Amino acid sequence: MFKVKDSTLKILDSLIKANFTVAVIVMIAVSVFAMTDSQILFQDSSELDELSDLYGPLANNLRLILVYVGIAEANLLIYCWSRQKQQILLWVGVFYLLMIGGFAFYGEVNQIPIDGSYNLFFLYQGISHILLGGSYLLPKIYPRKF
Repeated sequence: MFKVKDSTLKILDSLIKANFTVAVIVMIAVSVFAMTDSQILFQDSSELDELSDLYGPLANNLRLILVYVGIAEANLLIYCWSRQKQQILLWVGVFYLLMIGGFAFYGEVNQIPIDGSYNLFFLYQGISHILLGGSYLLPKIYPRKF
């Protein structure tokens, strides 16, 4: 059986928690920037094409989605930590990974280009949430090994 030292597990756990903290800060920052007309992180589809009059309202929908996701993230964190159910964050991570397909579908249906940074953003958020949720779930499944 493969055994991992306690110090290695503690370091790995600390890295996962630090990464998750950065992911939450990035999520909140993206939500705040989405409320403004700032294009620091994502390129608006209205700037990708000369038909900005057509794509402007559709791009605003993407910004609004980011604001809602940020609000939902804050509420989920409050719930998870107040109820000591951090393993729920694993499923939140799966949801973020599914958002990649959702944004691609939105762009396909509305025939607008979607900035590839959205994919990287939701991939990072998804993996960070899955790792943290998993780090809280594994000791409950295998209590003697962790």
